[in-house]
Formats: sequence, C-alpha cells, structure tokens
Amino acid sequence: MTNQTQKNILLVEDESTTASLETTILESYGFDVICVNTGEAAIEKISSNPQIDMVLMDINLGPGIDGTRAAETILSIRELPLIFLSSHTEREVVEKTEGITSYGYIVKNTGETVLIAGVKMVFRLFEARKKEKENYEMQQMVFNQTFQFMGILDTAGRVVKINQTALNFADITEDKVLGLPFWETKWWNHDPAQIQMVKEAVKKAASGETVRLETTHRDINGQLRNIDFSLKPIKNSAGEVIYLIPEGRDITEQKRTETELFEHKAFRSKMFESFKLPIVLMDSTTFKYLDCNPAAIAAYGYSSAGEVIGKTPLDVSARLQYDGTPSAEKAQHYIQRAMNEGSVTFQWLHRRPDGSQWDAEVHLMYFKVNQTSFLQFILIDITHKNGTGAFNMQKRC
Repeated sequence: MTNQTQKNILLVEDESTTASLETTILESYGFDVICVNTGEAAIEKISSNPQIDMVLMDINLGPGIDGTRAAETILSIRELPLIFLSSHTEREVVEKTEGITSYGYIVKNTGETVLIAGVKMVFRLFEARKKEKENYEMQQMVFNQTFQFMGILDTAGRVVKINQTALNFADITEDKVLGLPFWETKWWNHDPAQIQMVKEAVKKAASGETVRLETTHRDINGQLRNIDFSLKPIKNSAGEVIYLIPEGRDITEQKRTETELFEHKAFRSKMFESFKLPIVLMDSTTFKYLDCNPAAIAAYGYSSAGEVIGKTPLDVSARLQYDGTPSAEKAQHYIQRAMNEGSVTFQWLHRRPDGSQWDAEVHLMYFKVNQTSFLQFILIDITHKNGTGAFNMQKRC
C-alpha cells in the first residue's frame, strides 16, 4: 500500500456495492473519495467543489443522464482528468469514450491493482500535460508579446506561424498568411527587389546559414519603416534544418537618429573647419592635442594638422609665463580649474617653432562625451593689442 499526496476523487457509480468497494480501495491508498450515484449530482459537485482533482465516471448510470453526457458537461466546466468505468469493452463503447476524454476507461471488477495503477497513471499524465500546456502558453505569451517581429517558416519558406507584433504592424490576421511563401506576404509586396532578396535569404537559411539584412516594411499607416531583419535556421538533433525563424526589429528611430547625428557632425565639422579663431581639442588625461582647425595650425606656425596633433600645451608655450611661473606648473593650474569649474579664461604666452612669441586669450572648457572627458579651447590673439609677447613678458615680470 502506497501513500499518495492527498487527492480528491469524485466517484460516480449507481451500484452501491461497487461504489463501496471502489471507495474502500481508493481510500486505502490515501485518496479522499466523494461518491454520488447520478450524472446530475456529479455535475453539481464539480460546479460547487473546486477541490476535486479527478472523476471516475460509470457510463451506465440508470435513470437520468448517462455517464458520457455527464462527462461532456463536466469537462466543459472544468479541465481535470476523467476516467470512465465500464463493464463493457465493445468497440462502440470504447470509441464513444475516446471522443470525450483522452484518459480512457477502466474495466470494472478487474481488481485493485488495475484500478490504482490506472488512477496513478492518469494523474501523472494529467500533470505532464498541464506542465506542457503551461510551457506552451508561456512560449506563446513571449512569442506574441515581444516587441520584435517573429515567425516560423518551413524550409521552403512557407509561413507556419507569425507573432502578434508582426501581424499588428501590418494590420493583418494570421489566417491570411499561413501557408503562403514568406515573400508573398504583405510585409514584402511593396518592393520587388526585397522579394527577390527574401527568396535568396530563405535558400541560404535552409542550407544552414544565418542571414541578416536591413530591409523596409510598410506599417499600418502605409509608412515605410526601417527593419533590422534576420533569418535563422533551426536544426534537429541530427543537425538537419527543420524550420526557419524570421525576426525583425524596427530601427526607424535609430536610423533617423544616426542620420541626424551624421548631419550634426557634418555641420559641426564644417563649423569647426571654417571658424576663424583657433580651436583645439585636447585629451583630459594626457593633455595631448586630438584635433584642431586650420586657424589653430596657422596660429601655432605649422603647415598641417598632423604637426599639431599629438603635441601638448608645453610644446607650443614659452618656458615661463608672465609672472615667471614655469608653463608646466601654470598649465596644470588652469587645467585643474577648468575641470573643477567647467571653464576658465586666462592669458597665455606661446612660442612658435621659429622662436617667435605671441600672446593669446585662452577660453578653456571641460566636457564629457559618453563618460570620456575632453578639454577644448579657443584662442584669441592679443599680441598686437598688448604689444609683442616678449615685451609683455618683460613688462609683467
């Protein structure tokens, strides 16, 4: 005798002797048994008692509705395992029960072992099916609620399944596309070139290759959207391709941002290049020059950007500044102020490769791009305003 995790069984049996025997056997194995003798009473019990885990249903119940009709009503109310009990094994009886439930029937009076083995087996089968159903429903929920377009194709490219996201995007229902070659569906019919492209992608994927393309689809409003599209083969344990998985991600906003960024960079580059005042971009850690405009090249006395990039402020400065402080010490002071305060303005004595010195008003600023720090400064030549750099230095010292 084996103890069971407590399960509640509704036994529907109109023969009192049989009902008593079957109840005794079931209870001896740890099952709780509720016994009724009519189909109507069985339906009422199922409707009022959600704790019932299984129904054992006699087919021939005497007056009133028979066991098969009662079973059909019960299964329309609740999903639970239902086993028929019968003294008959005729083909017609078997076929009738199979049309109602897939859990079969147990022949009466075949003994305790057969009854208990049948009940245990059906409980295991029901739990396995329940888990399988839950997994399927979860997969369907993920499949249909993901923001990406997804589907399943056979190896010839015919549509097996499409998720709700893709259907909603094109304002179509799944029945309109099932069985169609993927390239004949609404997602592709706006562009003959893309139709051919998808045909080729299906061939490649069916041979085991993952294909990724940038495509376009028309949305529910007829607007073209940019789609990051991929087609991936699904293989069985033998390594054979059995399905193809098309996926698409709407990247229209990303593409628009990229275009705007490119245009912004192009505009900024044009402004940078044409700006009349010297501009220099500098690494905030090494203090090396990363970029400069033509005005900076001329101001420093060089002939190309390559001669400026990679240098540091000390390479283009006088050894001492106006108050006699070494340029290295003074530069560190102003850089630190810019990093602490965001920007700083000061006067600086420069030296060109030919040895000539010149004064500049420096507007130094500190900023970050994607967590990377930079320094940038604009120079205003004030040599002619204040006299030569050498004169200024002598005067201020």
